[in-house]
Amino acid sequence: MRKIDAINKIGVKARGGVNLFLVIFTLVLAGCSDHAADLPAASFGDITVLEELAKSYEKIAEYIPVNPQKLRQEDKKKFVEDVFKDAGYNYKKTLLSPAAQQGMKSKHHRDLAELVLLPATGLDEQSLTELYDAAELLAIATLKSNTKK
Repeated sequence: MRKIDAINKIGVKARGGVNLFLVIFTLVLAGCSDHAADLPAASFGDITVLEELAKSYEKIAEYIPVNPQKLRQEDKKKFVEDVFKDAGYNYKKTLLSPAAQQGMKSKHHRDLAELVLLPATGLDEQSLTELYDAAELLAIATLKSNTKK
């Protein structure tokens, strides 16, 4: 499949430098790694997992021209999904994991929760429903509630 066809297939419109970088990086990741659906959830509270995710975060952040915090919400979600995928984990499985729904047991648990919630931070209900399905929205609400305790 040609790269242009791949871009059209995933429905990404390359408007501006940030989107173009994300499209290119996504294509590179897609060609070099297994499907994210086959990857496991990241383990909450595990320092090794956090270190792997931190390395991937820094590595992927190098490919975008702005701070990841300043990306548009859908781009921020894609960025976080790519971080998890690069580290060998599945973002959605991590969000929906039973461990994510438990109380914050340690600083490491809270740190992973913060990364998982990054795309949802500061969004109103309408924006959240555009990015997440019903199960994810429930998991986000629970995780947010648990991180406030």
